[in-house]
Amino acid sequence: VYEAAVPVPDLVLGGELEVPTLTQGAMRLTLPPNSQPGRKMRLKGLGLPDRDGALPGDLLVLLRALLPERPSEEEKRLYQRLRELAHERAAR
Repeated sequence: VYEAAVPVPDLVLGGELEVPTLTQGAMRLTLPPNSQPGRKMRLKGLGLPDRDGALPGDLLVLLRALLPERPSEEEKRLYQRLRELAHERAAR
């Protein structure tokens, strides 16, 4: 299992993520829009070999939300607006 830190906008809007693999180097994984933190995505055949060592297993990519440690004033303003929109949506 590879834990991938993904910026929140990429989780919401979708995007691409570079994932290191054991045998193929880094690969690009397409994130669909509205991907939730904690979701596991599978890269078939790119994990560890099975118990017999014959077949490669799957590499699971666990999505984690990456939040800014020190958001800029503009980021804070935008997050505030997102919170307001979320509250408005919940009130409907």
